[in-house]
Amino acid sequence: MKLPDLIELSIEIDKCPRAGLMARVEILVSRKNNFQVWSEPSGAAGDVVMTREYMLEQCDLERQLFLMDYDHPEGSFTGNLVVRIAALKDVQRAIAAYEMFKGVTHFPVNYLANLQHAAAILAEMPGAILSAKLRRQEPPIGSVLQLQDVVNT
Repeated sequence: MKLPDLIELSIEIDKCPRAGLMARVEILVSRKNNFQVWSEPSGAAGDVVMTREYMLEQCDLERQLFLMDYDHPEGSFTGNLVVRIAALKDVQRAIAAYEMFKGVTHFPVNYLANLQHAAAILAEMPGAILSAKLRRQEPPIGSVLQLQDVVNT
């Protein structure tokens, strides 16, 4: 099954759009491990756009690093995606993973700086409710997109 061509979200903190935060899209698969794809930071209106090509590129980097742990995302895609906004603890884990793997794989441009910026924002808002709203998904049918609120910890 093919991933959506486009997912467009709005990121909110306590129901207000917020720039500089990142979403995590979990691609649920029927074989091996699910994929976790991080978005670019949200724009001024809290907007995030993730294309199929971007998600496949990020999955391919993960597969290259851990070949035995992952199948091709579209080869075993269940049709289900879960979207969560990255809380402070998630961003801190991503920074630690970046430090561990920066010498053996590639990351998106400005990845570390984007994570550090998100961490700075989130550190000032403990307990805030982080949520995503779906603006658009293309094609609009075919996959199930679950949006899950997260408490910033």
